Amino acid sequence: MKTLKEVCNKLFNIHDDIRHVVIADKEGSVLEVCSRAKYTWPPEIVEQIAGVAAAVISGIFEKTKEYGGDIKHIMVSYEKMKLFILQAKDKHLLISTRRSIPAEAVEAMEKVVKEL
Repeated sequence: MKTLKEVCNKLFNIHDDIRHVVIADKEGSVLEVCSRAKYTWPPEIVEQIAGVAAAVISGIFEKTKEYGGDIKHIMVSYEKMKLFILQAKDKHLLISTRRSIPAEAVEAMEKVVKEL
């Protein structure tokens, strides 16, 4: 198994538009924060986003997967960035990107997370 830092680096190597990676457990506790952006998120914001992601994924989406299959990702589009929430077996990953990230890079992110 790769270290969490190695997972971050593998994701960063996919595309330069990937700026932040937050890895949290299923309860929303942050395990790793990696960034290559000029600005980093405040720790309290990281904790809040990770907690919300855990609640959403383990709630509504777990109940609907029998109809649509496993969730590939959830994407929130902001004015200046996109935030992707992906689920590994026992972790959630929050990945922020520039708005210009190509679809092929998103598919590559999904593949990396699925291999965890």
